[in-house]
Amino acid sequence: MILSAEKISNFQLHGYHLTTSNHLKLIRGEGLLPKCGKRSRKIGDSREAIYFFPALLLFDTWREFLYKGVNPRLLKLLRFDLENIDFTITDNDSWQLFGDWYTEQAIAPDRIQVLKQIDEHGNPFSLDTLLQQDRNHLIWEPICPSEETRVLSKTISHKSK
Repeated sequence: MILSAEKISNFQLHGYHLTTSNHLKLIRGEGLLPKCGKRSRKIGDSREAIYFFPALLLFDTWREFLYKGVNPRLLKLLRFDLENIDFTITDNDSWQLFGDWYTEQAIAPDRIQVLKQIDEHGNPFSLDTLLQQDRNHLIWEPICPSEETRVLSKTISHKSK
């Protein structure tokens, strides 16, 4: 299924992908790549795919099933828009089900955003409290900073030395 930009903007449909922070460097360089990793095998799947969920309200389900016992400080939540992404929904009722949304396409780094875990007042929050946050005030940053941001960061760090 490929959704048009019009349909996506009507639904504001994004894919959300949970990962560990040690994968961010690789994702910044390569994006999300379809693989059959240990978490895919954990749910009994052997296809090379990127699994994602279409609504933040499913976050706790994914975290509990795939990352049970992992310190929430080690987790990062990614978001990407689904425009021009060919994805599969394996069950018509999968809006409420875990694991039924996936794509076999790579997601380029410039399409990926990472949740900045700071609330609207500048206070840090843990992913444990994500669903208690106002989703309209969540801050999403590009996983790959723009060249302008990189130059500014280098300038600031150089001045602080």
